[in-house]
Amino acid sequence: GFLVRLERSAVVADRDADHYDYFLRGSPVLQLGQLSTAIRSHALHLGSRIWEMGRRLHVLVLVVKL
Repeated sequence: GFLVRLERSAVVADRDADHYDYFLRGSPVLQLGQLSTAIRSHALHLGSRIWEMGRRLHVLVLVVKL
């Protein structure tokens, strides 16, 4: 199920950058340290604007092991 997928290696995207929702397509899994890097990389992508980045990050699931 869901938790099993979290144990896989991290995936940021599997679509072309010009696809509207490429950033969160394909059940991406990011480790906490990789999230800020992924957001910065996306913000610096050619033609990207801050509001476009925010629009694509509207779904985020954070699982924390206590």
